[in-house]
Amino acid sequence: MSRGSNSAPNYNDLLKKTEHYDKDERYMAISDLCEALKRNAAHASSENNNNAAAAAASSSTTQIDSQTERRICSAVLSLLDDSSNDVQTVAVKTLGVLLMTVQEEQVNEIADRICGLMLDPSKSALRDVYAIGLKTLVETVPDEMGNAVCHRLSSRLVDGIHTNSNTSPSSSPSNGDDKNSEEIVLACLNVLTDLLTRFGSTSNSIKMQHEPLLNVTLSQLASPRPIVRKRAGTTIGVLATVISDTLLHRLVERLLDQIDLASGLGKAGKKRAKIAHKTDESKSLASSDLRSADTRSLIRTMCTVSGTVGHRLNQGHIDRIVPIFLRFCDPADADDEDYDSDEPMDSDDVMAGMGEEAATAMQIELRESCFAGFESFVLRCPALIRPHLDQIVYSALAYMRFDPNYTYDDDDDDAEDDEEEEEEMEEEEEEDEYSTEDDMSDEDDDNNWKVRRSAIRTL
Repeated sequence: MSRGSNSAPNYNDLLKKTEHYDKDERYMAISDLCEALKRNAAHASSENNNNAAAAAASSSTTQIDSQTERRICSAVLSLLDDSSNDVQTVAVKTLGVLLMTVQEEQVNEIADRICGLMLDPSKSALRDVYAIGLKTLVETVPDEMGNAVCHRLSSRLVDGIHTNSNTSPSSSPSNGDDKNSEEIVLACLNVLTDLLTRFGSTSNSIKMQHEPLLNVTLSQLASPRPIVRKRAGTTIGVLATVISDTLLHRLVERLLDQIDLASGLGKAGKKRAKIAHKTDESKSLASSDLRSADTRSLIRTMCTVSGTVGHRLNQGHIDRIVPIFLRFCDPADADDEDYDSDEPMDSDDVMAGMGEEAATAMQIELRESCFAGFESFVLRCPALIRPHLDQIVYSALAYMRFDPNYTYDDDDDDAEDDEEEEEEMEEEEEEDEYSTEDDMSDEDDDNNWKVRRSAIRTL
């Protein structure tokens, strides 16, 4: 550092050096500025608490006037897009300290500036830096300024998701514009999750945005990008903890309406679905923004919601959820000797172009998610799930030994194959010593153990 740690900082000199052409000078200047702001914040805190040490610390701190505050804010914000990554990192760190000392006017200015930079399509190279800065702001801003920050950010983040959303399955992942839009949507969802976690139930500004937030996050479950769907599900899980019972009921109904359209897995599961659809033909379709949503994402989101607010679900919700989930993990399908693990799902439930391997992975994930849902129901709403426990236990017992790749040969077949196996073993001994590892690759790729694990966890 350019001065002793106990001497009063000269903010004018530090601010000038933040504009220096030498990145090392800028790095030292922002580092010194960060330390000076830390000492100033500690002094202010001690002074407010009438600490006796405040008088001793006064010689090493100087009161920052409003004009200097604005200059410091501008300098730190300008360094967020510095050419040096090290300078950017310290600038983000300094931002967290600065937010604890400046006035609300400067906090609002910082929020507006960083949000605008994060949403700017031309700033893709530094979007991660801006997202971290905004996350730091949400996590460190004083509680009394939370409502103002939510007012500044919530509607802009919702608009950012709307503007950059792409729910067309035919879009190319390699397209630069699509990739840029995806990054903006992910950043917005991340910041919204942080906002909801900290201020979702206390800020009037964000309470007014609950319904728009619910609509825009639900629409992202139809995104062609798995990471966007997963991130949207996480945001919905946090949103479910703060929305009203009316909106929660609407959320659950919209998720179940769409999941209900899926045809199920396996022979028994598809039979369950056909019976349910015949007895409920008059029911309207789910909202159009969810019609192309991936069934896995819907079930995963439903499990997330039940895990966070299962105690707020009613008996009608549970009575509807369990039969739908059993379509994907019917006990009869676990014991079906003719079960084919590579049997593709209906075209309505998978995206265009999905191969057999991807379809099998989808089936595994669907069953795993359903058992995770059963587990959350038992833990979070045991009284409501009690009428369905027999069916859940029966299904879990069946799938705890689920292994469609293991075949049980008859004794006669074993005897006939003995000679062939001996000949094959002799040939294998002459092969390369690493062939054994290659032969095990298919077994290593078998993920059906995830279904067994989730069934055991439910039990």
